[in-house]
Amino acid sequence: MTALTLSAEPGVRTALASLPITLALAAGDADLHALDGGRGWTERAAAAIAAGARGILVVRPSTEPRAALAALAERAAGIPIVLDTRWRHNAAVGVAAERFGALTAGSSLLEASAVVAAETDVDDAMRDLAVLAQATAGPVGELRSVGAWPGRRVAMGRVGALAVRLSVDVTRAGAGSARLRALGENGGVDLWVPDAGTARAAQLTVTDPSGCVLLPTRYESAHRAALRGLAEVVQDAGTVADLDEFRRVLEAAEPQP
Repeated sequence: MTALTLSAEPGVRTALASLPITLALAAGDADLHALDGGRGWTERAAAAIAAGARGILVVRPSTEPRAALAALAERAAGIPIVLDTRWRHNAAVGVAAERFGALTAGSSLLEASAVVAAETDVDDAMRDLAVLAQATAGPVGELRSVGAWPGRRVAMGRVGALAVRLSVDVTRAGAGSARLRALGENGGVDLWVPDAGTARAAQLTVTDPSGCVLLPTRYESAHRAALRGLAEVVQDAGTVADLDEFRRVLEAAEPQP
């Protein structure tokens, strides 16, 4: 497999300090471009695509106007854009999606919660939590806020066939992690995901009539997993749905007429 080259903006180089062996850093033109997700990332992503980028990684993307996101989706036209939100690309998420999917038919509620540091934008964390819930249990819809206090947000909505309750709390203990839990008629699934910057393994627990099992997960930071996934998609000429998923969450959170 031929190594791909990667160009990274200064603001994301620390997050991507551990590169997969299939990648080599390059200055200027490169196959892949890693962008900081601060304001205006959609414009910078479009510029990178115009310059010949074969894939884009956006680290911690901020909320951009719907028109800008739509324009980028049109401009990308087959160029994969991976959005490295806080928890979406943890290596355990794909395995967890299979387990949550098998459980949803007999479940009544999905609980999604996160604890974040004091300097975190709580609304952005709530959006990223909804992205994680969507990645594990199905499309998000009908999100609505049911409570907002200093350091706490609570929302309700739908994720696939499930009702979902989402909460984000500001704390000094365990900041940066997220948890998803669902109970079914014959068991449950519990996923704990650490901050994207740590290689600590997620914890995925499945309970059924035979007992409780802690499934094996991978020691890899979500940042590195996102970059590795982008490289694999580009090598295989595949596609990703991150941008569509991100837009769906934003649309689901808009006030209903």
